[in-house]
Amino acid sequence: MITARIEGDEAVVAVFKELGPEFTRVAKKALLSAGEDVRASSVEDFFRTQGESYEHTFKSGKRKGLSVTRYKALGAPIEGMLTSRHGGHGLLGSIFVADTGSLTVAIGTPLVYGPIHEFGNPARHMPMRPYLRPALAKQWPIVQAKIREALANAVAKVIQRTGAMRVKP
Repeated sequence: MITARIEGDEAVVAVFKELGPEFTRVAKKALLSAGEDVRASSVEDFFRTQGESYEHTFKSGKRKGLSVTRYKALGAPIEGMLTSRHGGHGLLGSIFVADTGSLTVAIGTPLVYGPIHEFGNPARHMPMRPYLRPALAKQWPIVQAKIREALANAVAKVIQRTGAMRVKP
């Protein structure tokens, strides 16, 4: 275990003492926001496999004369990439962000096949088709920046509120 103690200027010590609850609140808000960015990125990165679109006009029945857009046969799965063939339901629509503890956020899906796609299942000859880890890797610089900015703003507010570190002429 590493223990650190701040000694010195009483105003600086007061800032760090006051920062405790503010730090936790601000850090949690930043984590949830960053988690939502990762979730959104994983959804955006799904690749919809469908053929070219074409217009179909019904020739009989209740919809006679109605034109709709249809798609040619769906494409085959792409090796190493999770695809969405129906446009947003199932795994794609189930990805969530949850507050799971003090400074912890979970991004995932309640669906049993989510981990199978993320990590693969060699016993069933199912390759990995990761969707969360690439999204986190892509968003990692943004996640870090959000948390860094939120904490810096929290420190600045506490310093302003406590009057610590005033410049004296």
